[in-house]
Amino acid sequence: MIRKRNKTSKEITPTLVFNTFIYGMLATDTNKKEYDYNKYKRIWERRLNIDITKIEQILFPINKDNIHWILCRVITNKNNPLVEIYDSLPNSNEAYMKNVAKVVSILLNDAFANYGIKETWKWNKGVCPIQENGYDCGVCLCTNIEFLSRGQQPQYAGKDTAYFRKKIAIELYKEEIISFNN
Repeated sequence: MIRKRNKTSKEITPTLVFNTFIYGMLATDTNKKEYDYNKYKRIWERRLNIDITKIEQILFPINKDNIHWILCRVITNKNNPLVEIYDSLPNSNEAYMKNVAKVVSILLNDAFANYGIKETWKWNKGVCPIQENGYDCGVCLCTNIEFLSRGQQPQYAGKDTAYFRKKIAIELYKEEIISFNN
């Protein structure tokens, strides 16, 4: 729904939102030494019809070990390329975050080199609200994606997840994104 909205809205930061399978596929290919850039290039050029150099940010939702959701955000600014990892749990696994940044950087280096652009990707932990329980990571992930796709930093409290859970349910039912103001 965010991809659909991004195509029609002029007010939204040019954002590519991958589905949850892309990072898993990339991590598996990289670990097995079977990484092939052309496989991923086909995804965004043919299936999504996107010129990656015109995108300001790329969002990768990541399912960590089938128990937790985190978000990888890539800021494609040529002056300050950055990979940010957003984790709504208070005690994030820094080694895992570094590995995510490393795996994503492999794809990004190839993607931008294909257009004659050489980047040096830095990474950091993105600032986002902390969930107050052990089951709201999916709501936090969706809400962080929504804020970031609008060019805003995630600004809500852990107690707001009940509101966002209802908002997400309505959006799924209506098949459209609801503005934060509605």
